[in-house]
Amino acid sequence: MASILIIEDELSIAELERDYLEIAGYEVTVASTGAQAMEFVSNKNYDLYIIDIMLPDMDGIDICRNIRRTTDRPIMMISAKDSEGDKIRSFNVGADDYMTKPFSPSEMVARVKVKIERYSALKLRQTVDYDTLQYKNIRLDLDHRRVYVDDTEKELTVMEYSLLAFLLEHKGVVYSKEEL
Repeated sequence: MASILIIEDELSIAELERDYLEIAGYEVTVASTGAQAMEFVSNKNYDLYIIDIMLPDMDGIDICRNIRRTTDRPIMMISAKDSEGDKIRSFNVGADDYMTKPFSPSEMVARVKVKIERYSALKLRQTVDYDTLQYKNIRLDLDHRRVYVDDTEKELTVMEYSLLAFLLEHKGVVYSKEEL
C-alpha cells in the first residue's frame, strides 16, 4: 500500500484529502504544521507528498525544497494561491504538480494515482536495466557512454559525462565542489 504525507493546516481540507485517498486504498498521514511535517519526513520516506503552500509556521515552498533534497518521490502542491509566480516557484524547487483550491477531490486522487504509478514504473525500469541510468528526460547509456535528452543524443566531454553519471548514480546526495 502506497503511503502519502499530507501537509495541510486547514483541518476540513486535510480530512477531505485523507478520506478520499484512504478510500482509494492509500495509507495517509496528516501533518498540520511545517515542523510536524519535517519530523514525519525525517522518520519515513513516503511515496508521495501533498503540501499546502500557506502554513502557520513554514512556507510550503521551503518544505518542498527540503523534501526534494532527500527524495525524488512525487510532490504535489495544493494552495489557494493561483498566481503564475507561485506555481513557477513551486516547480522550480521540485514540485511535480500544482492544484489550486477549491479543487475536485476525485481529480486529486487521479493525479496522485498517476504520479505514484509513473514513479513506480520508472524505478522498476531503473532496477531492471543496469546498463541505463535515467532521470526525468535524461537517459545515460552506460555501455556506449551516450547521453540522450528527450531521446535526442547529446555530445558531452568525457568529464561532463563522468560527472553526470556520478550524480545520477548518487541522486539526492549533496557534494561540495572539492568532493566532485
